[in-house]
Amino acid sequence: MLLSSILKNPGYFFLLLLFAGTACESPTHDADETPIAQVGDKVLTLEQLQSDIPYDTSAADDIALIESQRNSWIRQQVLAEEAKRLGIHTDDEFQRRLERLKDELLVKILRDAVINEYIEQNPVSR
Repeated sequence: MLLSSILKNPGYFFLLLLFAGTACESPTHDADETPIAQVGDKVLTLEQLQSDIPYDTSAADDIALIESQRNSWIRQQVLAEEAKRLGIHTDDEFQRRLERLKDELLVKILRDAVINEYIEQNPVSR
């Protein structure tokens, strides 16, 4: 399969990463947010990453963590673009897994809503 040959050749992967990471398209983010990466039409902002970083990290740790998460995000976006290019998103196995993930997400959202409603109706007292 083409995908296995791509994964076996790291040079091709990094070339693909380089091209996708330097794509020049109009930004699709809020004007008050700072873009730090773009792959295709998807933009990652500093604010999105910072919202996922724990507050108890030092400034030096923040920079390293942001860089690591940015690189991880770029890698994920490039691989998703390649999967789409290969047509994996139209595969029957992909559609089955997608439906299973949708069901799991629906259940999680329902559980969260029930828990939030219970908490609102039964506030914790001293």
